[in-house]
Amino acid sequence: MDATTALIVNAGLTVLAALLMATAVLGAAVAVRPQLLARLRATTDRRYSLRRATRPLDVPRNTDRLFYRHHRLYGGVVIALALFLLHFLVFGERQPLWRELFPADYRDVAAMLADVARLVLWMFSVFALMIGTLVFARPSALKRLERRANHWLTPRRATRDLDREYHWIDERLARRPRLWGAATLIASLVCLLALFVQWQATGLAG
Repeated sequence: MDATTALIVNAGLTVLAALLMATAVLGAAVAVRPQLLARLRATTDRRYSLRRATRPLDVPRNTDRLFYRHHRLYGGVVIALALFLLHFLVFGERQPLWRELFPADYRDVAAMLADVARLVLWMFSVFALMIGTLVFARPSALKRLERRANHWLTPRRATRDLDREYHWIDERLARRPRLWGAATLIASLVCLLALFVQWQATGLAG
């Protein structure tokens, strides 16, 4: 490990140790004075709505007119990318360099994965070349495919279950604040001790 990497790792471990110490202090404070938990909740509890964050994505935008107006440009770009990919598959490196990252016992598995990836790329490039040719020459031939694929997907429906308030954690914390404070203190100290032992074992502590 070079000096720069060691410096970055040491900085990350230092930040993690500081966070664990802060968590331990917080757990000890709650265990000694349970009323601090109510003040902490009043300060930190906020409701964040995913609907507000995803509102720009929930506006339908019709790009069909722009697509058909410049269909030769889009088709040409797709054809060029497909031909470049085909050229890479035909004349590119037959044994990718990432195979060397695998241990010697797993080189056969890496070769199999490379063959599967090459086959998938062949199928994708041929399909992209066909679609690009149709878009360039006759985009109206894709009308039926467009009607089947052109659906409005709203992120609000996908994130509906995440946009609710869950109070079961707060209720359990409020019932036994001393217990949760003591558990937080012990868990933080155990993690801090394990981090210190690992830090010493790797020789990064100096």
